[in-house]
Amino acid sequence: MKNTFTLKQKMIDYLVHFKLRIESNNRFGLYDVNKLSQRFLATLLNIASSNSNGNYKDLDKISYNYPAIDVGCLNQKIAYQITSQNDTSKICDSIATFKEKHIEKKF
Repeated sequence: MKNTFTLKQKMIDYLVHFKLRIESNNRFGLYDVNKLSQRFLATLLNIASSNSNGNYKDLDKISYNYPAIDVGCLNQKIAYQITSQNDTSKICDSIATFKEKHIEKKF
């Protein structure tokens, strides 16, 4: 039980550090970390969903600059957009592109 708590606490610490690193880089105009984080988060989602049919991929590896979403699992029909922007216009634009490109047929 103690090991599980320690592991969860370490994961929280690492994720907080990850978030802060991205925010700091973005403040200085360094956005490459956002693209690099897609592969990392796909791997993390695969580990987290190891008991299910998870096979998350960095969708930019399938098609450069995949529209509207960044990480997805065709088996589970789940997709995520990995972004450091959370303003309303970004969200609305992504949803519009998702619908326009009929991505809901895949995910």
